[in-house]
Amino acid sequence: MRKVIMIISLLLMSGAGFAQDITFYSSEFENGVKTHLGLGENDNVSAARTDTITDIDLSGLGISDVRDALWLPNVRRLDLSDNLIEDIAPLARLDSLRELNIAYNKIKNANVLTFSNSPEMYVDLAFNNITDFSLFYTFTSCRFTLMGEGMQNDDSPYCDVWQFYCDAVGNSPLLCCKVESDMADAAQVSGAGNSFSVATDCKLVEQSLSVDGTDPVEFRLAVNDSVFSTTWLLPVRILQLDAGASIRIETGLPADYFITGISNAEHGTATTDSIAIEYTAGKDFQQEEVLFSYSCGGLLKGYSKVILTTDPSGIDMATADGAFKVSQRSDGSLHLSMESSQLSAESKVRIFDISGRLISEEVVKTPGGKLDHNVRTDAAKVVVVQLSSGGRSWIEKVRLK
Repeated sequence: MRKVIMIISLLLMSGAGFAQDITFYSSEFENGVKTHLGLGENDNVSAARTDTITDIDLSGLGISDVRDALWLPNVRRLDLSDNLIEDIAPLARLDSLRELNIAYNKIKNANVLTFSNSPEMYVDLAFNNITDFSLFYTFTSCRFTLMGEGMQNDDSPYCDVWQFYCDAVGNSPLLCCKVESDMADAAQVSGAGNSFSVATDCKLVEQSLSVDGTDPVEFRLAVNDSVFSTTWLLPVRILQLDAGASIRIETGLPADYFITGISNAEHGTATTDSIAIEYTAGKDFQQEEVLFSYSCGGLLKGYSKVILTTDPSGIDMATADGAFKVSQRSDGSLHLSMESSQLSAESKVRIFDISGRLISEEVVKTPGGKLDHNVRTDAAKVVVVQLSSGGRSWIEKVRLK
């Protein structure tokens, strides 16, 4: 669908159906492309020529409009640094892009760059005016640089904390962090009796946690006793609710933390005012798992889950019995499994990207209360898989490799 949209957009931009020559929005962008292709100032540029571009440097040309980037559908490396760019939304539609340099511009909002079809992404956003980076946890590389963190003075020690957030995987608490520093000592993470070291080599660390109770717990990341980042863990909670009833779920997080995303409900309606979750159960409601994310200062700080059910006694998070499990196979597909008497003969599987867009939906056979199903998806780096059956739903978030 994205490819179809891009083709339609290109045709509309040309204003002449299947015309060979391109009409650019930006003369500065046009001149940069012509220089790259070795064309003269008065030469025309055809779409057939721009389709061949996979690597181009358009830095320092005074470009303010990047809508012409759609004429580069196969570009993998794009340098737009040191320009006058404010709106970067068109760049999110470049599905072939793998390396992007947009440092030294006038960008304020970077969250439009979800790049959901890119398996990995290197982004340099240094020295802009960005304050909200809440979607950038989907990237797998540390070549994503932030304004003012460690690169303004090469002589001073630095510690860049690329990721530091809590998660709930299979209802068990997990802490994820990725750190880069030129300090000799490793980073130390501590909180609620947990303590472990993290190498500052920019590799993702996923550490299982042992936490009692359901109250929020603070974790700190420090190097040489200097705290560089903090986050709060929200353990998974089980709450009782009758069909047709409503409930307001407070997080208990500090005042500067906000709920920034919430999963799609299957057996009711779930909304958020950024402070709490409002859930209203439908008439067929028996159980619903609601996944949500929370942020602070524009940075992702965690994921958690609340399990709403008419019968809390039927849920035991300490065991694997009846657990919905999602894993990635060697061929890239997802393996879904579950054994539970709560599954009816047929179940619905829906897959969303992290922004809540529905990627796929299908009904699968689950005879004898057993789910064993493979599904292929390559549309996102992080997906949310929802299983629904007999008035109940289960949900898991998966980071694709």
